[in-house]
Amino acid sequence: MSCRVEVSFGGEVAGAARAYGAAVRRVVAGAVRFARPGRPSAVGALITGDREIRRMNGEFRGVDAPTDVLSFPEGPYGRAEPPGPTAPRLEAGPGDAGDYLGDIAISYEAAERQARELGHGAEREVAFLAAHGALHLLGHDHHDARRADLMFAEQGKVLLYLGYMRSGSDPGTFCRLIGSAAEAARLSYSPYSGHAVGAGVLGGDGVIHVGANVESASFGATCCAERVALYGAITRGAVAAGAGGGRADGRADGPAVDAVAVVGPGPGLPTPCGICRQVIAEHAGRGTPIVCASEAPRGARRGKVGPGEFGGIVAVGPRTYAYRVYSIGELLPDAFLRFAGTPGSAD
Repeated sequence: MSCRVEVSFGGEVAGAARAYGAAVRRVVAGAVRFARPGRPSAVGALITGDREIRRMNGEFRGVDAPTDVLSFPEGPYGRAEPPGPTAPRLEAGPGDAGDYLGDIAISYEAAERQARELGHGAEREVAFLAAHGALHLLGHDHHDARRADLMFAEQGKVLLYLGYMRSGSDPGTFCRLIGSAAEAARLSYSPYSGHAVGAGVLGGDGVIHVGANVESASFGATCCAERVALYGAITRGAVAAGAGGGRADGRADGPAVDAVAVVGPGPGLPTPCGICRQVIAEHAGRGTPIVCASEAPRGARRGKVGPGEFGGIVAVGPRTYAYRVYSIGELLPDAFLRFAGTPGSAD
């Protein structure tokens, strides 16, 4: 089942900015597809400029200032009052039993401005805002820290799967990350467990830093693949130590981690151990997507994935992998982190 996304443009949008429509359509459809598997849906999206979005912000929210994205939920996740701004309305047509979820509006000028400030491409920023707006339509909000963690984690998963990363847009990023981690597992030294694991850390520069588990006869000296990969990225200067800093929104002030992949031999999916969860939370951030994958039998098909479960089957070269994507906020909700300049504090 699909999500129908109708993109329209405000009068301020120049020809070049209309190219953002493809990214908005793809990201919104992807976010809805994973949140509502098997259920057809429809969304309206308006790409406009600062002037028009300021007018909307004042009219609908009472805030006389431009913003980057606005969402107007309707349908099963609550009706906005007043209704959303875009036209025509995307009510389900004849023969279409899908839910109309509402509208989002994005200021391309705000997106371009924020992209320059954050040091990544404008298309990635537009994709970030589209995912954010779509998740509001799906009932997410960031009114408190826990809800923000969940929302930004889901946002990160969508952007990773579709390939909208800080380093640029590449639809093959997700498969490349899994494939790199799988190849790294070949370098594992695991004579005691017989469990070879590989990991890949995707930096904000687009480079994947890999590692494999290295065991020791003194079991406590064993180092998991995730830490080998992450420590390597840090010591090469590709990731700023402590860059996680407790942030959930995927933003970072220094070189950051975009995603982590862990690939094991199966039959189940590998997840990071408690120590690795703490390390990833501290150096990568609570909202960082963690892809857990293992090779699936030939001909395997995607099983039933419920709402809120981001997973499935993916082909990487000649091999097929089962995967599920988590965030550290899900795997370790109460990590030890630094907040407000207080070393060693926990939240």
